[in-house]
Amino acid sequence: MNEALIKSVCWTLVHSLWIGLVAAAVGGVIIGLTQRTPSFLRYNLLLLTGSLFILAICCVFYWQQTIHTPVAQLHEARMASGHNAEPVLVSPVAEVQQQRQSVLERAAGFLNSNATEVVLSWFVLFILKLAGMVNAFRHIYRVRSSSLNATPLNWNGKARHLSMLLGIKRMVRVVETPLVKVPSVIGYFKPIIFVPVGLLANLPADEAEAILLHELAHIRRKDFLVNLIQYFVEAVFFFNPGIVWLSSQLKTERENCCDDMAIAITQNKTGFVKALVSSGIYDNSPALALKFGNKKTHVLDRAKRILLNNNKSLNTMEKTIISVGIVATIGLAMAFSTGNDDKKTVKGQKPYVATVKTSQGKVYTVFFKQDPDSIKKKERKEKVDKKSQERAEEEMKLEMERQRQQMEQARLDMEKVRLEMERARINMSETDWDKMREELRKAELEMKKVDWDEVNKQLEEAQRELANVDWADVEKELRQAGIEMKNAQEEITNAKKEVKNAEKEMELAAIEMKRAEEERKEVEKMDEELKKDAGVSEIKSFLLDKEQLIVNGKKMPDEVHKKYKNKYLKDGKGVMCRSCTISHGKVTMHN
Repeated sequence: MNEALIKSVCWTLVHSLWIGLVAAAVGGVIIGLTQRTPSFLRYNLLLLTGSLFILAICCVFYWQQTIHTPVAQLHEARMASGHNAEPVLVSPVAEVQQQRQSVLERAAGFLNSNATEVVLSWFVLFILKLAGMVNAFRHIYRVRSSSLNATPLNWNGKARHLSMLLGIKRMVRVVETPLVKVPSVIGYFKPIIFVPVGLLANLPADEAEAILLHELAHIRRKDFLVNLIQYFVEAVFFFNPGIVWLSSQLKTERENCCDDMAIAITQNKTGFVKALVSSGIYDNSPALALKFGNKKTHVLDRAKRILLNNNKSLNTMEKTIISVGIVATIGLAMAFSTGNDDKKTVKGQKPYVATVKTSQGKVYTVFFKQDPDSIKKKERKEKVDKKSQERAEEEMKLEMERQRQQMEQARLDMEKVRLEMERARINMSETDWDKMREELRKAELEMKKVDWDEVNKQLEEAQRELANVDWADVEKELRQAGIEMKNAQEEITNAKKEVKNAEKEMELAAIEMKRAEEERKEVEKMDEELKKDAGVSEIKSFLLDKEQLIVNGKKMPDEVHKKYKNKYLKDGKGVMCRSCTISHGKVTMHN
């Protein structure tokens, strides 16, 4: 791994100790000054303190990168070149200076020479902490994947109603499981509230509702996501007592915020405290879950805060530890400041010192004639100047190419003009100027023959005629013509409609003729059948209704009547006859 990166990580971890103590001191001041303030304000201030700690650590890491990267690069370059002209390695003098070094300087030299071991040890413990987080995720997955019991009394519907009161738009499920001992909420995108088996059934309705409101408040505040980030920060800075303490205070204030949100809806502090105590003391729910109550002392502190309306303050041990941390931080800062003053040379210049460990294990103090930071800035400036020069050369090449293209286009345009002039010269040389002069002379003679007085007289006559024109009548005639054209268009439109109607009538007539033809064929077919069935050569008259069939005045048998009734009468109803009259439902035969 890159040596500069290892040293940057090592010194970032070291600096995180005093920065964590400062963050804890700020958190202690916040807790001491906000005993009567709302819990959400206290939580937000502590969360802001933790966020500033993370930002400060990022800045420290970047600062350490700018310090160690130039030194490591310069050392590698000198070792690769085989000489040490720029940094001066002092072995006898270094031993004397090491004896005169302060404890902090020896500690810094030890950390620089053993940065790899320090970072490796931290990384191993960090991996163990991550393994604990992975195990917690596995427990969460096992709880979500286990067989879940249906909640009684339609608590899912109650949870939806309470979610609407809190402004939660996501679907929240309430399930019972034997894998948790206290109510807990798990999940961010699809949150689930887990309750111990039988807890909701054994509690009064108002206390059960208070428990659900507390867990829904966690969902409303998105505490599960913040809790994950908090656990990761604790895994990274597990060695930092200030951050561990600040994180514990954040968890406490988070629960207080949810308690206040639930009480604001129930308006029943006593019932909420009873629910808090009844929910259970001991806990085996997942570490990453947000729990309703997980320690006996913590539950009692929350109950006391709710009933007395007074936030928890710092105890004597916490005050002592924070005070010692502040004093230690100030002392370290003063020691580093004094050490830096002692490093000034006789000429008033600060030496640029680095510790180098050789392959044989010896540690040397390296003095630089120039600040490594200034070397890096100079190299960066040279790179920027080189890029600017390359960019300027590229722009100059593009501009020259653009001008060359413009000159080439101008040359082509001039060549076109030259060709046009040459073509015009050829045309002029081929022109018969004697013939053109003769034509001009003839045109002049023709112009002389024109009687311009007559032309002017005709023009004056035309102007007088135009002056005598009644333009009002002309406009009226034009308007009338427009009306007539509009009427003609309407007549044409009506004619088209009449043609379409006539076409439709012709189509209907054709359909009627087709239907009449089909009926005629049907009658002829019926005549032929009647001749055969009646045994006659000619059908003079017949009557067919639902009751009888009479042919030529003779009633046919029932079998024949039934045959023709089923075949020719629709649904066995109606009357068919020939040489007969039907009036008011009465049929009269004509022989």
